[in-house]
Amino acid sequence: MAPFRARLGKLLQNITGGSGETGLASGDQLAHKGDIFFIAILILVVLGSIALLIWVPGTVVQYVLAALWGLTVGGALLLYLPAKLLITVIGGLLGVGASDLAGLAQVVEKMSTTVVAIAKTISSTGPVQFQQQAIWLFLALVALCCLPAYRTEKSA
Repeated sequence: MAPFRARLGKLLQNITGGSGETGLASGDQLAHKGDIFFIAILILVVLGSIALLIWVPGTVVQYVLAALWGLTVGGALLLYLPAKLLITVIGGLLGVGASDLAGLAQVVEKMSTTVVAIAKTISSTGPVQFQQQAIWLFLALVALCCLPAYRTEKSA
């Protein structure tokens, strides 16, 4: 959504020392700067994920990566999907999940078995212990990141 991308662009402009009065006050230009800033954040998240996989031992890395990618994916959804679509998709998932927690638990279990199968294929070091709570953390953070879309839609 353009307002959030413009805010991200304004943040980049403030970080780089721009005053906002240099002719860059246009929403489209700020949104473009926001896109550039998000790409930089995405590159840092990918590099940070690789570093975490190398240096952080055990299951702690699963929770850290779930939180990091939950915020990144949720932020990307908030920045680039229209508010009505985001409200429909996330609201539908939360609504179905709240009314059918057993079904949501089965979806999370299927996701974890898929991730374990992928990890076994990639890694030849042996069995992988995957924490399902990391998936719950990821899904919760994606949903939390999408909440500002509700506020934008009500005010529009």
